[in-house]
Amino acid sequence: MKPLLEIDEQSRADLGLMGDLRNSPLFKLFDHAYTRGGMQYLQQLFLNPLSSEEEIKIRIRMFSYLSAIDLDFPFPSHLFDTLERYMQHSQAQEQEREAIYLQDKEIEDGVFAMLHLLHKVESFFHSDAAMKAVGLEELVTSVLSILSLPSLQPILGVSNSKALSYSSIVAYDTLFRSIAWTEIRTLLQYLYRLDAYLAVGKIASKPGWTLPTVLPRATGVLRANGLYYPTIKGAVANSFEFSKEKRLLFLTGANMAGKSTFLRSLALALYIAHLGFPVPADSMEFSVLDGIFTTINLPDDLGMGASHFYVEVLRVKDVVESLRAGKSIFVIFDELFRGTNVKDAMEATIAVSRRFLQSENSHFVISSHIVEAADALREEGTIGFQFLPTKMEGHHPVYTYTLEDGVSDDRHGMLIIQNEQILSILEKGVTHEI
Repeated sequence: MKPLLEIDEQSRADLGLMGDLRNSPLFKLFDHAYTRGGMQYLQQLFLNPLSSEEEIKIRIRMFSYLSAIDLDFPFPSHLFDTLERYMQHSQAQEQEREAIYLQDKEIEDGVFAMLHLLHKVESFFHSDAAMKAVGLEELVTSVLSILSLPSLQPILGVSNSKALSYSSIVAYDTLFRSIAWTEIRTLLQYLYRLDAYLAVGKIASKPGWTLPTVLPRATGVLRANGLYYPTIKGAVANSFEFSKEKRLLFLTGANMAGKSTFLRSLALALYIAHLGFPVPADSMEFSVLDGIFTTINLPDDLGMGASHFYVEVLRVKDVVESLRAGKSIFVIFDELFRGTNVKDAMEATIAVSRRFLQSENSHFVISSHIVEAADALREEGTIGFQFLPTKMEGHHPVYTYTLEDGVSDDRHGMLIIQNEQILSILEKGVTHEI
């Protein structure tokens, strides 16, 4: 089994990867599969990021090849709905009354669809596009092995005729749904995989997307240029870099300055990179990690009666236990310890940040409004300080969403309240009509 990247439920929720992926704006960016089976396999890929340097490299090489040849799904997509119904059950299952019997017309349609598909499959998998494919060698070999079955040779050796006798249809049906039922079902699964791979390859060739470069795990590098959040129209791109010499980013900025969106774009790009998929950036290189932990929208745990602060503490504990296990992880805390008073939050932020820095092969981002904590952390040489600025146009804040070096003490909460005339409304009183 391929080693997978560890990502927990909270992190998946922060990245919008919970529930039915078909409704996820992020998944829809990649979901250009032609078949239902291709879409389902793409979902499996999307939910299982890898943690193997070599496996991710194989994926990236494959998508690079598919992007370069710009190939559409080479089989008629309309055949697959018919074939799924037709191949849903074997003849043995029907005889054992474990399945609904197919009508004669459904059998005839299924036989013709299968004959048509098998000829198309044979033609494509003997073409240069398949035989010279990079990263698809195992899939191509498996398909060719099925095509070489002795029972299929009489079919593949003759032209696909539209006229078949009743006895021929019965014979083909016996072949497809009895003799070679298991192998043909497997063949369909390989075609669905190809459909999913081609869909991702198409994204790699689009402007604003790039295939990442995988670096040796021990280098501890994460670097991206022109990174943006792909589901926001006109999103502002930013660049960043982590290394063993800069393991923690202390991020500041006013409310609405774009901190949470930047944090999501950062975690999302790293997640997608571990899929071996193209990422929304001009360029990206990264060292493979064991896990991603994000804490961006952390809810109170009302079920266990826990306060927001206690849930935050438990979240930090999860990260610490992962670090103690020797794992290389990427960690995001958006407004760490917001559930307690400012003094405790500052002391805890400083203490936890310093402990995090002891982990050489992990990276951390902590956003905070407590800019005073930055003064105590400046003496640590492995912390970077950046902020998202606010520019004032008269009495109205304007946000650039572009990272700058340093620490921001922008606070515009009262200004926004005044601009919305909240206090004026309260002073005048509120009239309720009954």
